[in-house]
Amino acid sequence: MSEVRAVVNESSAQQIRQLVVEAWLRRAMLDYFVAFQMEELTNYRLFPLHQGVEKLCKAYLLAVNSERYSSLGLREATSW
Repeated sequence: MSEVRAVVNESSAQQIRQLVVEAWLRRAMLDYFVAFQMEELTNYRLFPLHQGVEKLCKAYLLAVNSERYSSLGLREATSW
């Protein structure tokens, strides 16, 4: 029975990790979309581009280091 729970927990952890990474990727793509819509405002275009890169990096770090963060509680995971 404990083996079944371990498989279910691992499967749930993978699904949650995938949802979190996909959410950050979608946010990054939205920032890129906004930046490319602002073609005339080139001075203001850098901010959404910067934010998009930052969110892509965050998605990558969460995907690669998910085992480091998966054991944290809500308070520890959301505090700086």
